[in-house]
Amino acid sequence: VIFKAYADIPLATGQGHMSLSALVRFAADFGLFPHKVDFKTIQWLYNTESQVAPQAAEPRTNSIIMAPRKTRKKTMVNSEEGLLYHHKWLKPHLAWMSKEPASMTEAETRSCFILTAIDDWLESHNLKVKEVFANTDTANTNTFTLQDLQLVVDFMDFEDPPSSGDLQALIGLLVLRQGSTAIDFPTLEMARVAARLAKESRSRARNCFLKDLAKMSKRESSAYLFFTELAANLELSGLAPGSFYRMLDVDHTGLVSVGVVVRQARSLQQAEPGLSSSRTAATAIDNPFALIGKTVDDDVTQEE
Repeated sequence: VIFKAYADIPLATGQGHMSLSALVRFAADFGLFPHKVDFKTIQWLYNTESQVAPQAAEPRTNSIIMAPRKTRKKTMVNSEEGLLYHHKWLKPHLAWMSKEPASMTEAETRSCFILTAIDDWLESHNLKVKEVFANTDTANTNTFTLQDLQLVVDFMDFEDPPSSGDLQALIGLLVLRQGSTAIDFPTLEMARVAARLAKESRSRARNCFLKDLAKMSKRESSAYLFFTELAANLELSGLAPGSFYRMLDVDHTGLVSVGVVVRQARSLQQAEPGLSSSRTAATAIDNPFALIGKTVDDDVTQEE
């Protein structure tokens, strides 16, 4: 029972196998690591039991891969090689993931939910796509089939598991060429990250403030106006909220003062003719974080 709870890598038989990170998590949960046994010992035990030779570090190259310069303000940019979606590149055949939820087909919507569930599971187990499919890719092709996906999803044991038809539809949306039966790992990796970004975007929109503006308190309405305007300006500037916060966190402490956030948010406001009264009010707000009991001299985390 304990082994099954910690097993995080499916075998071709459908049974489970513990990765090194799962073994470390097991040792930590039972008070063995790091007080009674160190990581090197756990790694030696894992390699001995699994009969796996320690992997050498991948050779580094002197070349530096630069991220494409963001020259447009929109969050989605079409190109011959793909498209930019929430500042992440998508292959052309994954363009359906950039649709608004209302314009997606039922199969596309369901596929996004499946990808989000897979991403959540992988993130919670600190695994990559290649790792979870390691025992099904016996020929080292870096690809998987519908049968492999069914085995992995069954192993993940979702509360509301997708049907075989759902997975077949997902495969059809992920496959690069019609008639092909195999999908490469980078495609699934790209798709699950895109699903996560879409989920985060929807969550930000839902969690802002659901009350009618006329029924909000002064603090609530001030925060609503400020952050609505900030979100709009960040989008125009091609910045994600997380990126904006990390830019302000110059000391990498995970804390930024309220005053700095407000000043930098105002700097994003471009002077425009005919500025609406609501936008003018938003720029005049001194402390939108008063809603959570913060003063202008207090620090806020990225989550706050």
